Amino acid sequence: MEPETLVLVHPLALPSPMANGVQTLATAAALARRGRRVLLFVRAPAGMDLAEHVVEAYGIDVPAGLELEGIGASKRSAGIFFRKRLAGLVAAREPILFLSRSLRHALFLLRARRFLSPIAGSRNPKTLVQEFHNLEHRVARESGATRRAAILEGREARVCAGADGLLSISEPLAADLRSAFSPRVPLAVIEDGVDVARFRAVARAKPSGVRTRIVYAGSFFPHKGVDSLVDAVGLSPEGVTLELVGGHPADAFERLRARVASTPELAARVRLLGPVASRDVPAALSRADLIVLPAGPESAAQRYTSPLKLFEAMATGAPIVAAPSAAHASVLRDGETAFLAPDCDAAGLAAGIRTALADPDRARAVGRAAMEEAERFDWDQRAERILSFARTLARS
Repeated sequence: MEPETLVLVHPLALPSPMANGVQTLATAAALARRGRRVLLFVRAPAGMDLAEHVVEAYGIDVPAGLELEGIGASKRSAGIFFRKRLAGLVAAREPILFLSRSLRHALFLLRARRFLSPIAGSRNPKTLVQEFHNLEHRVARESGATRRAAILEGREARVCAGADGLLSISEPLAADLRSAFSPRVPLAVIEDGVDVARFRAVARAKPSGVRTRIVYAGSFFPHKGVDSLVDAVGLSPEGVTLELVGGHPADAFERLRARVASTPELAARVRLLGPVASRDVPAALSRADLIVLPAGPESAAQRYTSPLKLFEAMATGAPIVAAPSAAHASVLRDGETAFLAPDCDAAGLAAGIRTALADPDRARAVGRAAMEEAERFDWDQRAERILSFARTLARS
């Protein structure tokens, strides 16, 4: 029996500057629009109107069927309450699909299912789908945390063995999951998404003809490669400028701001605009003549990502220059929907920028093709693919 109730097993902390908040809320809303009851737990300050905050901060309407359940602001007490609620749902006399992105919560559900499923009865199966956003053990190993890597690898192996289905947000990540764990359950690749209509509702600024404005909207974690983008602008033709939108994490943002301010040739071309609400990202990107998507050398950037900013860039219709990561290349087609730079470093990104600027007509055509391709990654399309995967699991 196909479950009518879906539980997103990832308590959402509000307010949050993290992109995973957008992904979680947008996915939940899209699933609810497909006629499902969707339960999402939210850790938020007392008195916050959750639905109102989601609309105001994220620009996401809360449809009928999406239940935002507050579990308190304290991480510790919220965690205890959350686990109790999960256990109650496992014992409930109805079929439920649990969509998890946390190894810890998935392992809890596997234990709870082992003991509580007899209470629910065989006609009320509890299906667990684990959504992988990276291989945590490989990310930890690259950072030198070998002991933690071993622990995480064990957790990932147990989840892959115990879950009913696996989702990967990129094809390279799926390949690594197969190589590392040889899962015997169905594995589907379902990338992140974008609200195409919201981006198309914002008119793009007309090119000035004098300057080329590059806009980056995203986080400043080292593996994102923003420093290389800043340096690439310094290597680009005169008239190329860069606007950086975002401010998380704050320490990385402040370091970059100090670096730009102390370097006259960068200060003249780079503006750090700070964070904006998620709902205002379309307006910020509409100013771009060109969008550049950098990436660091780490696996987290090269293989284990399906960045929202990639699909947001596609939805704007602006020409895209992207670092040649495996994750980017699994979505973008070089010369058709983006210009893939020859390398991820500053020189490589600068070369990609020059290629895009050399033929404005071709660049505009590439931007239009990317905008058409973005339709495939609309949140509603993502929700339908998740439900189709769930139907496959129910039949098996």
